[in-house]
Amino acid sequence: VLKRLMKVLRILLKSVLILKRAAESGSDFIIHGGDFCNDYVGSPEITNVYLKNKYNIPAYGIYGNHKLEANGNTMSAVTPLLTNRPNSVVWGTASGKIEDGTVGYYYFDIDYDFDNNTILHSISRFGAGIVSLILVGAFVLGLGLIFRDSIIQAMSPRPHVAELNPELVAEYKRQIEESSKQLDEQFEIEKTLPPEPIVMPYELLPDVAARAAQCYQAIGFVMQPIAGWNQVYATCGETHVVAEFVRSFGTVGEFYAAASGLMPGAFVTEVDADTIRVRATLPALDVFASQDERDPDTVVRDITTAFQGINTNVDTQIVVDTLTNGVDTAYVNVVEIGAESKLVPMQFMKIFDEFGGVYLMQASWDVRSRSWNYEVIVYAK
Repeated sequence: VLKRLMKVLRILLKSVLILKRAAESGSDFIIHGGDFCNDYVGSPEITNVYLKNKYNIPAYGIYGNHKLEANGNTMSAVTPLLTNRPNSVVWGTASGKIEDGTVGYYYFDIDYDFDNNTILHSISRFGAGIVSLILVGAFVLGLGLIFRDSIIQAMSPRPHVAELNPELVAEYKRQIEESSKQLDEQFEIEKTLPPEPIVMPYELLPDVAARAAQCYQAIGFVMQPIAGWNQVYATCGETHVVAEFVRSFGTVGEFYAAASGLMPGAFVTEVDADTIRVRATLPALDVFASQDERDPDTVVRDITTAFQGINTNVDTQIVVDTLTNGVDTAYVNVVEIGAESKLVPMQFMKIFDEFGGVYLMQASWDVRSRSWNYEVIVYAK
C-alpha cells in the first residue's frame, strides 16, 4: 500500500508541475502519448488532475498498450477519458462523434496565422547532424531531470528492513497520508472504499447438536398447555420459534394471563378471535466453519442411503447460491433436505454425524399427526 501511495503521489506531483508550466507558458493544449495510467476507471485521483485541471487547459491523450488491462477498463469506459474536450474533436466514426467509445482515435485542429513572408531556409547535412545531436542531447537531459529522483533511488543501496527506524517509517507514512489527503481536497477527488469481503455461509454454522437441542427446548417453551386452548403446531426457524393455539372454551384474557407466567418474554399475537400465535427469540449460538468435502451428487447419494437405512422417506435437491459484494462473486453448492420423522431433533440430526457443513434450517412439530418435519441443508464442495 505504501509503495502504491508513493507512486500515485509522484505521478500527481509531476502532473501538477507539468500543468503549471503549460499554463505559465500560455500553451494552447497539452497531450500525453499513452499509458497515462493502467487503471483509468479505478484511478480518478490521477485522471481528474489531468482532465479537470484548474487551468482549464484542453487536455488530450491517446491509447497505450496497458489502458485496458484492469477490470472494468473497457473502451466504452476509457475512451471518454482520453480528453476533456470529447465534443470538440473529430472522432474516427462515421458521424465524427464519440458514439459508444469503441473507436478510440480522433483529431483536432489548432488555427494559426503564419506570416506570409516567412521563409524556410535549408541547412546542410552537417548542420542537420549538429542540430539532431543537440536535440537528442536535450531530450536525454530532459529525461534525466524528470526521472532524477527515480534514477537516484534505483541506484542507491536499499537499506535492510532491520535497519529502518519504526518511528521514522510511521512518520513517513503519516506525511504521505496527509499529502494524499491534501491532494484529494484540492482536486475534490472522492475515494472509493474497497468492498467488504464475501463471507461464505458455511463459515458461520452453529454446532449441529447444540442447534437441535435449541429447537427442541424452544418448542417446548412455547407449547405450554393452557386450559381452553388447543395446541396446533410449533416451528423453530433460524431466529425465532412460533407456536399456534386455537380456542376451545378459553378466553383471550385467560390466555394472556397464563402465557405471562408460563412463557416470560414471549410475544403474543391475536390472529383472530379464536387463534393466537406465540413467538420467542432464539438465543445466539457459537459458530464455526464447516463444509462437506464431497461434491453435491455424492452428498445426495450418501444421504439417500442413510435414510433408506432407517426406512424413512427423504426429499433432496441441489441448488447453487450466488453471493456477491458488488465486485466479486462466489458460488456455493447446497444440498437441501426435507423429511418427516417421529424422531426428536437431537435423534434426527444424528443421521448427519458423518457429514460436514450441516445446518438445521427448520424443525416443526405438528400436534395432529404427532410428527416432526425437518428442513436441513448441507454445504458441499
